[in-house]
Amino acid sequence: MNPFEKESCSEALKKNAPELYEQYRGNYRTVESFMNVATPPGYTYHGKEHIGMVEQYVGRLLGEDRISKMTNEELFVLLMGVMCHDVGMSEYKTVGDTYIPDRENHNINSYLKVYDSKKNSSGNLGIKVPSDNPKYFKAIALLCLGHRDHKVNGKKKCTLLEQCEIDGQYVGIPELIALPNNTDVHVRFLAAVLRLADEIDVTNQRAPKDIEMHLKNFITDVAKEHCASFDARFPNV
Repeated sequence: MNPFEKESCSEALKKNAPELYEQYRGNYRTVESFMNVATPPGYTYHGKEHIGMVEQYVGRLLGEDRISKMTNEELFVLLMGVMCHDVGMSEYKTVGDTYIPDRENHNINSYLKVYDSKKNSSGNLGIKVPSDNPKYFKAIALLCLGHRDHKVNGKKKCTLLEQCEIDGQYVGIPELIALPNNTDVHVRFLAAVLRLADEIDVTNQRAPKDIEMHLKNFITDVAKEHCASFDARFPNV
């Protein structure tokens, strides 16, 4: 039995909208291959277990009462946002002859994988949404976009509050997106919840000691935050 079943968005969707839940699960199988390559060497873990933990934290942050008041469509968008928020970690940028994981912009890369703003359609993940409606793709993509800051000219921008430029267009996160049947998705609020849940998952489980030992000479500063007592064990790194 799941001890957090009453605080689980996926359990609520499964109970209230089985067909929508099955579509979500089908999407999980589709996106799984992206999750498996979302952790470059020396970087904090961004794979399936992380996605599972973030989903659990999201449910506990929202609580049973709030979840019970959410529409099935909103639960679906939130779960899809959790699932897809780190797929952009599989993208690399070129610096000279070197390929470097594009961590600084991985929220934007995730956005682009979910939603093609130029065509107002799905990106290249191959996920499915009800009636193939582009508003679903956009809402999911905006949650991915808002889950972290990114840098523009060396300065951090808070994507929850400010617009950022994507493919020559300025993109902001509105409070609401209206889906079919007059269903509103509170995208800014949900993006904030996802962002907080993602930040909570700063644990040594995302940078286990055995991995840390192998990577100690080139592990990134961000990954170090997840390593228990890293400085005490490796004072010269």
